Amino acid sequence: LHSVTAGNGALYACRTKDYYNFEPIRCHDGAMPKHYVLQGKRAIYNKDAVAYEKAGENVKDEFGRKVRMSRSILKSMFPGFRVFNVIKYKWFSYCYFGHRFCRNNLWFAHLILLVSNIALAYSKGAIFVLVLLLQLGFYLIALAKHNTKINTRIVNMVYYYTITIVAQLVGAYRQITGKSKPFWEKAESTR
Repeated sequence: LHSVTAGNGALYACRTKDYYNFEPIRCHDGAMPKHYVLQGKRAIYNKDAVAYEKAGENVKDEFGRKVRMSRSILKSMFPGFRVFNVIKYKWFSYCYFGHRFCRNNLWFAHLILLVSNIALAYSKGAIFVLVLLLQLGFYLIALAKHNTKINTRIVNMVYYYTITIVAQLVGAYRQITGKSKPFWEKAESTR
């Protein structure tokens, strides 16, 4: 593999002459590898480097972490076409598209899907009403998990996926309204 697309931002290393001072609002976990690959460098994984970062011990902490990671999410919608040049960047372009671009734009894809499904259900008939109901049912499963103690593997996966989408929506909203902050408050359960 040419380069990783992200990693633990606390553990990156680069030559002093290559150091780039990123905007504090940017999430280094994803910004650093892309920056260096576009400069003709590689972002490589070192199996001997060790960092520990726990996920939040509860949903509130994990949601806060995901919102923090989405604080400049609108920039991820337009990462610059250079990064998608598979001839020059090979597998990195492919991996970046799937692991960064698509994942960071889940919120937008779901928003477009919901609006489209509502419009199609309203104008095109029964099959589209069914598709809309399935999408709304997906979100209702997550809401049921949030408000009850349902604990099955499928419900947990739907819930975790949905909180990712909602956290991205919150991140986009905060960025649009100027409420994104370049710092974060330490969650007691994640450090």
